Amino acid sequence: SQALSLIFPVDALAPVLNDYEDFLQQHYLKRMRKRLGLAPGDDADAFKLVGEWMGLMQRFEWDFQGSFIMLQKILRGEQAMPNDTLFKAWYDNYMGYNERQPELRTMAQSNPHVSLRNHHLAEVITQAEQGNWAPAVSYLAALTGEPLSAEELSHWQQPPMQGEQVNSLSCSS
Repeated sequence: SQALSLIFPVDALAPVLNDYEDFLQQHYLKRMRKRLGLAPGDDADAFKLVGEWMGLMQRFEWDFQGSFIMLQKILRGEQAMPNDTLFKAWYDNYMGYNERQPELRTMAQSNPHVSLRNHHLAEVITQAEQGNWAPAVSYLAALTGEPLSAEELSHWQQPPMQGEQVNSLSCSS
């Protein structure tokens, strides 16, 4: 806001900035509803479910993207539920909130199986600098949903290994 105050009068910025937090929270909730497949309902209850989900992710050190994919697999019966009382309590609240099966189609559309990750980008850049463009082509295919072998797709879905140092990339990378 300080940078904008050089261009716009402060009294013109105040109404916009006052609405910003509400706008941000509503947009965040809308996005998280889709990621979790939550039906429309009480915002306070939805915020609570989202907050508890984020707490579970932190507690178990789950990968952000992978945790939503895991939840989809649990809902489809493809993966066992974590054997944890806090998770089971959250899951019961989650299922009670929806009063029906969560919207798996919405979840699938909102939770890509492959997303941009610095450790993969660093790998692609290193290989390209050595003249090997195959990883770049493969990663781009994975990001755009092109068909790949199960092995290639699995590689690009992996989060950084526990303890792996993930460096940030500059715009010039």
